[in-house]
Amino acid sequence: KRAKALLRRIIDENLNLKIGAQADLSISDPENEELLKLASRAGVKAVFIGFESLSNESLKTMGKSLNLSRGAGSYAERIRKIQDHGIIVVGAFMIGNDEDDKNSLKRITDFVKSSGINIPQYSIATPLPGTEFFERMQKEKRLKFSNFPEDWKYFDVVHETITHPNFLPGELEKGLLKMYEKTSSLFPSIRATWDHLKRTRSFLGSLAVFWTRWGY
Repeated sequence: KRAKALLRRIIDENLNLKIGAQADLSISDPENEELLKLASRAGVKAVFIGFESLSNESLKTMGKSLNLSRGAGSYAERIRKIQDHGIIVVGAFMIGNDEDDKNSLKRITDFVKSSGINIPQYSIATPLPGTEFFERMQKEKRLKFSNFPEDWKYFDVVHETITHPNFLPGELEKGLLKMYEKTSSLFPSIRATWDHLKRTRSFLGSLAVFWTRWGY
């Protein structure tokens, strides 16, 4: 209700905004169709959504109950539904949970290619102090870096900070780069840009897709 009220006020005031926002999968639920329409009219051009994983086991580990309840099998349909309102979908995926292996990385890469997601973002699972994840890794003696504050530079979600049961040292970082090469290098970025332009006829939106995707 608060989101709808805010969006209606933006529309009524004719503020002519271009908005990027964080959201979750519930924005694409059938009962939120009006919310999507209002968001589009109010100037929401992109939403950042944490899809995180295609694996139910990994989603359970991460505590992503909302994603579990909607089901990873519905991701592609939900992405298209949001895009039908002219809104760019920036989708975040996390690799390196204990349940992940090399095939998990390939599945995400293939999904990004087939689903038409506009901009993918990949991160390596990183335990931050104060979280249950950090405490568990510390207890299991799996932290690769613990000399703080000097070692904070490694906790940037693109470095491996823990030992992994299914990956050798360095494999996750190489896997992350390979995923970006396959989905966000020049030609995949151009293809994603062209697809968005065909769907929306928005030159500026398509340009944003290109620069953001290639920038990653």
